[in-house]
Order: sequence, then structure tokens, then C-alpha cells
Amino acid sequence: MNDFYEAMLVLEVSTTLAGAYKKAIEDESSRYWVKNELKNGKGEIIKEEIKPVWNGNHVSVDIVESFPKSTLKIGMISHTLPNLKQTVDWYERQGAKVVYTSWESEK
Repeated sequence: MNDFYEAMLVLEVSTTLAGAYKKAIEDESSRYWVKNELKNGKGEIIKEEIKPVWNGNHVSVDIVESFPKSTLKIGMISHTLPNLKQTVDWYERQGAKVVYTSWESEK
């Protein structure tokens, strides 16, 4: 689809923890709600609301099991290239290997 930027990464993890990694990676890219307080110069709350927070990336993780290590296949898509690049760069610094990015093939 031309409206999304895409990335595929792989990461080796302990087989016994692969399910936990899958859940953590997918959950950290989902929307969540936070309390947002606006305070005046005196530190008094003048507005309080609940707001959604989301990094703009959709992430799905598949597990290819073997023992003692399993491979996580991490698929990511986003409408916003800077958000996706930042996330991909972070995972790469953490040891994931980038196997595909749609923006590299567009050159």
C-alpha cells in the first residue's frame, strides 16, 4: 500500500521469554491514556483532562520458535516516516536486525 511506510526487523530472544517480548513490543506501540494537568504559575491545576498517547506506529510480532533461542519477526507500518525511522533505529541499537524498509527501496 502506498500510504504506509513499512519495516521488518528480526530479533533473537530466549525461547522461554519470546511470548513476553511479543506482548511487550506490541503493547508499547498501542494507544494508552494519561492524565494531563495544566498548571498556572502558582502550581495550581487549572485544567485536568485525560488524553490519548500513541507513537503512530502499528506493530505486529510473530515468533519463530526454536530452542534455546527464538526469532521475533517484528513488522511495523506507519503513515509518518520520522516516527517509524526513530522506532526502527531504537530497535536496531537494541540488537534487532533490519531486514526490510520500504523507504530504502524507494531510492
